[in-house]
Formats: sequence, structure tokens, C-alpha cells
Amino acid sequence: MKPINKWRATLVRRWHTNIHMRDTHDDTGGHSARVALIITHYWPKCRRELLMAALTHDMAEIATGDVPGPAKRAKPDIEAAHSAAEDAWNAQNGIDYASKLAMGEQRMLNFADRLDAYLWAVLHGCNIKRDGWLECSEWLGAEAADMGLDIEGWFA
Repeated sequence: MKPINKWRATLVRRWHTNIHMRDTHDDTGGHSARVALIITHYWPKCRRELLMAALTHDMAEIATGDVPGPAKRAKPDIEAAHSAAEDAWNAQNGIDYASKLAMGEQRMLNFADRLDAYLWAVLHGCNIKRDGWLECSEWLGAEAADMGLDIEGWFA
């Protein structure tokens, strides 16, 4: 893949299907950088593969589009199809860092990914009591507690 195409893959617009956040102008490059930042905050000595997975975890959305998390969680067949399409694109383009993660590292990536999404929603005034955000907040709190992480500092 040409370097310019990898660079363009970071420009996929997020939240386009969310009526409350579609005009917030987030893109996968900014999101991925923030996910990596969250990871380095909590796990400063993490492996390179985890950081690379954070930086590239949504790049395949240039081919698949940004399928909303609630849709994927509600319909396992949608999630499976989206995941298979992402895996194929990543393999074709030499971006397979997520496949090299240990289970604990995948958990770290999932946590940081959802924390960034939640923080973006809070920052942009989304009503966090609807559209699945309350459940996301509860999940983040439970995951943080289980992993021994303090997430309060992100909301100051």
C-alpha cells in the first residue's frame, strides 16, 4: 500500500451515524492518537505492538466505514462481517498489529478505545444518559476498577 493511502485511512470521519455527534468532526487519526495516549498514561512500559495496534486499530474503516459500536454489539452478525472485512483489509495492507496482542493487551486497547469515545461524547455535550452512553460509563467504571485504574482524572 502506498504511504499516502495509509495516511488517508486516518481521515475517516467518525460519528456520522450518531444524530447528536455527527457534526463534531472527529476522525480516525485523532481518535487513534488519543487511544495511544490513554494507553501510555496507564501502561507507560507497554509493548510496541500495543501502541501500533492503538494507532492503526480503525484504519480499515477507510474500506468498511465506521460501523457504530451499539450496532455491532446488538447484531453479532454485523460485528462478525465488519471484523472479517477489517481483518482482510489489514492483512492486504500489512497492518496486523492487533492480531499480535495478548488477551490482556486486547483488553487494554478495548478499554482505551471506549474511554476515548466516551470522553469525546462528554466533551461535545452528548446526553450521556441515552444512546448507550450510560451503559458505556458503567462498563468503563467496572473495567477500570477491575484493572486497578483511576479514571476520575479524565473528567476534571
